[in-house]
Amino acid sequence: MSLAFGTSGIRGLVTEFTEAECFFYASAFVKFLEHKKISSRHILVAGDLRASTPLIKERLMNSLAFFGYALTDGGEVPTPALAWACSQLNLPGLMITGSHIPADRNGFKFYLADGEILKDDEMLIAKFYEDARNETIQSRKAAPKSIDMASIFKKRYVDAFGPKSLAGFRLGFYQHSSVARDLFPEILAALGAEVFPFGRSEQFVPVDTEAVDSLSYLKAELQKNNWDAVISTDGDADRPLVVDDQGELVPGEILGLLTSKFLEVDVAVFPVSCSTVLESSAWIKKCVRTKIGSPFVLGEIQSLKVANPSIKISGFEANGGYLFASDTPTLKS
Repeated sequence: MSLAFGTSGIRGLVTEFTEAECFFYASAFVKFLEHKKISSRHILVAGDLRASTPLIKERLMNSLAFFGYALTDGGEVPTPALAWACSQLNLPGLMITGSHIPADRNGFKFYLADGEILKDDEMLIAKFYEDARNETIQSRKAAPKSIDMASIFKKRYVDAFGPKSLAGFRLGFYQHSSVARDLFPEILAALGAEVFPFGRSEQFVPVDTEAVDSLSYLKAELQKNNWDAVISTDGDADRPLVVDDQGELVPGEILGLLTSKFLEVDVAVFPVSCSTVLESSAWIKKCVRTKIGSPFVLGEIQSLKVANPSIKISGFEANGGYLFASDTPTLKS
């Protein structure tokens, strides 16, 4: 087996996402959904802007169609937009993305209505994958419906924060090849900011929010244009990148800390790779550390919510990825 689960989802070289491998993983996902007693035979699908994503998505959808599943394609949208649509429509989902890794690689992530699958779920899918390797490879031409996931996602933020929440801010948005390069500037503008997109690339740029190669370029653009900040994301837009008004990168765990303070969470869950400044800040009542990877963070969040459903819990990583495990608050004044 060449493709394998990483810290979040399946990843591998583009050449390894063959028709056979896509069929085996589609079969494994179907068996997993049946095991979880998910009654709906409908799956949401979306992808990032990598050149390899459309073919991988087509192969997966054709395999899922063979198993009798209806497909709805959200197009090229951020991973959080796919996850939000899954929660709103109470459907499982599949996001084709390699996140921040180089263009010669890709991947996909599995979602249920309540979020990304957990590590125990990955083990089940891996087992079902091994079983599927004995099956005859088959497919059926998928005829997916379409859905405007971007508008659903945009509405979430405008409803929560209001159209004047960022009034007066001048924000540069580094577009590169992020799948959010058009949507996020729209959201920021809808919240009242003056937004200046720049740095658009038609070639995939593997932006890693924990190791930003382009920081000097972003700082120069910020100072030249007198912006209040530069904002961007990784490839599938589930990790933020923020450069402050001094041209300094704001670390992902600090973004998580500030967001948790703003949301007044009771417990924050984050991996061992995050800075110890989080515990010493006194902004969060309780901090819980996990192994590295969003499925571990999500698993701990779910355990804590079962023990005490009323507490407000956040989860975040050193890369800036953020989870809020309570009802979305109404934050606008």
